[in-house]
Amino acid sequence: MEIRHIKYFIAVAEELNFGRAAQRLNISQPPLSRQIKQLEDEIGAQLINRTKQKMELTEAGKVFLEHAYEILDKIDRACKDTVKVAEGKLGSIFISYASATNETLMKIVTLFHNKYPEVKISLHHSISTKIIKELEKEKIHIGVLAPFKNDSLNFKTISSSPYGVILPITHRFADRTTPIHIKELEEENFITSPQNSIYFYHIKAICNQAGFEPKVSHEALGLPTIISCVAAEMGISIVSKLTAKQSPNKRIVFKELVPETELKTCLVWRKNEKSKPVLNFLDVAEEYLSNHSVHT
Repeated sequence: MEIRHIKYFIAVAEELNFGRAAQRLNISQPPLSRQIKQLEDEIGAQLINRTKQKMELTEAGKVFLEHAYEILDKIDRACKDTVKVAEGKLGSIFISYASATNETLMKIVTLFHNKYPEVKISLHHSISTKIIKELEKEKIHIGVLAPFKNDSLNFKTISSSPYGVILPITHRFADRTTPIHIKELEEENFITSPQNSIYFYHIKAICNQAGFEPKVSHEALGLPTIISCVAAEMGISIVSKLTAKQSPNKRIVFKELVPETELKTCLVWRKNEKSKPVLNFLDVAEEYLSNHSVHT
């Protein structure tokens, strides 16, 4: 059975006249009659009652007509969906982000959704070490985190924000009106993410440049937990200005640091990425970033 057999049958069933059906299909009547007879033989049931006075569908023909409509509809949708997938207009994108939700990321996601409404985007909060592993194992398409060295991944900066220090409101520097020098934090107890995370490496590098190792009193998973620990006067932490802005807490204060160091947040994806929806997402990101500053 071929698709044309189904189309021929539908035309005959709707017209209930071989002549009109043949004209509608732009073929001659004898071949059409033969095709319908071949279809009946293949199915093993009579679909059409033919008399000199009239033509009508058998009960079997009525059932087959319903299925014929469904078959053609599924084939049509399959063809359309296939084209959409090939063009990146249908599919799924899995994105994992570290730290707070990035405002620029959400603007790019919104623009992409407006342009490609049938592509589903799944956003998940995670930690940097897990995001890297998931990228390597192809469990996610895009990571959003601070840059690091990796020859198999591409990086595109979507935001850049200066680092500062968050302190409990009772801290001796809480009322300081001028930036705090990093060296002044040498004796402080630091609250950081786990020491195998990119975030920790950044804090360690900032302190090392000032000539000291950070005294880590507590490790916390995720910036919300770090901020809660600082609010509870368990120590201090270094975060970006953007993070502090997006995670306000009345029991902490944010102070600028000198010398100034910036936290860059990047879209990270595999260099061999072939998913058309993902490539379309990256094009939308590139277009947005070309018209907006990444500095926050």
